[in-house]
Amino acid sequence: MKTMERTTRTLALVTLAGTLSACAAQKAGEANLARDDAPTATSDGTEVEQTDAVDMAKKKLASSQSPYASWPAKDHFITRWKVSDNHDGLLVIPAASRTGFDYDVDWDNDGVFDELGVTWSAHHYYGGEAEVTVAIRGTFPHMMFIPSEACELHMEAEEAVWPFPDDLIASDKLNCNPSSLEAVEQWGAIEWRSTYAMFRWVNLQSLPQDAPDLSNVEDMSFMFEDATYSGSALDAWDVSNVKKMDGIFARTKGMTAKPSWWVASDAKGLDDETP
Repeated sequence: MKTMERTTRTLALVTLAGTLSACAAQKAGEANLARDDAPTATSDGTEVEQTDAVDMAKKKLASSQSPYASWPAKDHFITRWKVSDNHDGLLVIPAASRTGFDYDVDWDNDGVFDELGVTWSAHHYYGGEAEVTVAIRGTFPHMMFIPSEACELHMEAEEAVWPFPDDLIASDKLNCNPSSLEAVEQWGAIEWRSTYAMFRWVNLQSLPQDAPDLSNVEDMSFMFEDATYSGSALDAWDVSNVKKMDGIFARTKGMTAKPSWWVASDAKGLDDETP
């Protein structure tokens, strides 16, 4: 009997010790979390909030759970922009319509996507002048710029296809000047559905040597109308399914020669206003 009582007391003490240990560990964890959230004093006495690290951890977790998280970096659509100090350094990714989009945006191309599941145009404030690289993954079938001088006309006309979010249209910070786009650095695996007027009025410094996926594109009309581009990367493009190219190089500045497919293509609706 005494042996049984001693065994019972021993088990009770072990259980109690385990409970106390667990409680202590929980409290220690809570204390650590509290310290993580609290300001940290640097050597010069300045208190620094630790929220940036927490926010980054949350972004990494969310980014990893995106349906497009499995896309390798080589499949991302990457562009380079010169951001003006006007309008708090606003940059707008101009989706060409309100339907058919579902994509993620990495506003500094650091591998952590900042906005997920975007279904229309995306925008970001950099706070001032900057040169930035932006990555996109997912379903992003068409982008189309509108020059700043045309913004007011489009707003007055209330165009059915308007590539800027309502909150920007309603604000005084709307900036749709395409001159801030400097280059496409990588086409990636984006499946384009149209390139109609994609780079109209844009001053392009360069396009990558990898070719865009144009297998589902039938209309390339006015893609480089009134744009500036002088490179030779277009020769590698497969335009075999394209049916319309009218005005694709209308008044394009800088081009000294037509791409080989432009000469050989039997696409319909070719425009004479070409290099």
